[in-house]
Amino acid sequence: MQAARKFDAFCLEPTEQAIFVGDFSGRLMRIDLDSFEIKQTVQAHAGTVTAVAASPTLPYVASRSIDETIAIYRYDRHWNLTLLAQASVRGLLPDGEEPQAGDTPPYSQSQC
Repeated sequence: MQAARKFDAFCLEPTEQAIFVGDFSGRLMRIDLDSFEIKQTVQAHAGTVTAVAASPTLPYVASRSIDETIAIYRYDRHWNLTLLAQASVRGLLPDGEEPQAGDTPPYSQSQC
């Protein structure tokens, strides 16, 4: 098996028609559940995708990578993925948490 086919994160789309999969090469794939065919692949990150989540009510899927970035995609009625936003989450800390000795800036507090 090639590294490009190994995956670390996935989620089921709410209507259960597709699976979104993140792989070790930083790609996000849409897999059709009826045929188990890869229908679309996008290069979402520079590093391994560590988390994938689909909105339960809106046509959005988000991914996070070991390269400390997140990407948010919208999918249309034909399941085509379109990048909406990509951002670095390096240095984000949970509310109320202080930087530890040895941590490197930049620091900012999350607004979640």
